[in-house]
Amino acid sequence: GLLGVGTAQFLRGHFALLGTFILIAAMWIVGVALLADSLLVVVLGWLWFVVGRIVGVAAPAWLAAKRRSEVLGEIWRKLSVRQRRLRQSSKPLVFGGDVKAWRGIESIASATKAGESPPVLLSQESTAAKPYVPASYDDYALPPLELLAEPEYSFTAVQGRVVKAKAAALEKLLAEFSVNAQVVTADTGPVVTMFELELAAGVKVSQIAALANDMARALGAGAVRVVAPMPGKHTIGIEVPNSEKEKVRIKDIMNLAGDRLAGMQIPLFLG
Repeated sequence: GLLGVGTAQFLRGHFALLGTFILIAAMWIVGVALLADSLLVVVLGWLWFVVGRIVGVAAPAWLAAKRRSEVLGEIWRKLSVRQRRLRQSSKPLVFGGDVKAWRGIESIASATKAGESPPVLLSQESTAAKPYVPASYDDYALPPLELLAEPEYSFTAVQGRVVKAKAAALEKLLAEFSVNAQVVTADTGPVVTMFELELAAGVKVSQIAALANDMARALGAGAVRVVAPMPGKHTIGIEVPNSEKEKVRIKDIMNLAGDRLAGMQIPLFLG
């Protein structure tokens, strides 16, 4: 308060009453302008935040309501079309019976046109529902196996020569890395071939596993898998993908089943 009184007396003494008013008014205008500059930015920021929140909540709800309305409208349209088709396809009721029944119907129709009440009501004999008799398939014969495609018998002979060449390449590679091992057998499948290796004394399985990439390169395969040890054997397996895949025919599998199909209701063949 004292500071304000002192400032007012100082300004009156130097600028008179009118000058003091003009000076204070100008100071207020400048202060409000400076304050409004930062205040306007804050107010606009809060306004943008509030509008963004409202739009973020209202827009998904509006879109969901719009989709629901469209779905309900489509369902209602389909129901209306279906009801219209049912009304258009409905057939008039036809009474079955003899000539007397038709004459009775004509008499009722004529009495109705004349404004009189129908004298009689027609009754139609109802047919009793017949019991359901399931169909019998005892005389049904299964289609013959000749309808199925024949297996590829030539694949085994071609694959046998390829397996022998790969076995020789595998033994040669192991010899280059001073690994004493020998291919004792090869089990050829439709997709992969399993080479069984018999390791000499002192050869570790880890030595074979470390050469997996080199074996894949030598055999021209993308990758090989080392199975160690083979179940129930003293050998390890090298699983190599075949260069050409054999097509497993369902006819071949069904032929292998033999007489076991007789005791099955619905046999399932997997190849």
